[in-house]
Amino acid sequence: KLEAKFGLEARGLERVPESERDRKVRTSDYVQMCLIWFSANMTLNNLALGLLGPTVFFLGLKDSMI
Repeated sequence: KLEAKFGLEARGLERVPESERDRKVRTSDYVQMCLIWFSANMTLNNLALGLLGPTVFFLGLKDSMI
């Protein structure tokens, strides 16, 4: 099937039984999760908001991060 060829989930929302769970978590899985989180937080509106501290309010790095 097409799902198996591309590695897509074909089960739906049903819970996967323990006997069918054979995949171990690898380092690349954590890298992918971090990239998704990083890309979601590095949008233009978040960067503009982050620049308000040093440019408008003349805050340092620690104060801007709080």
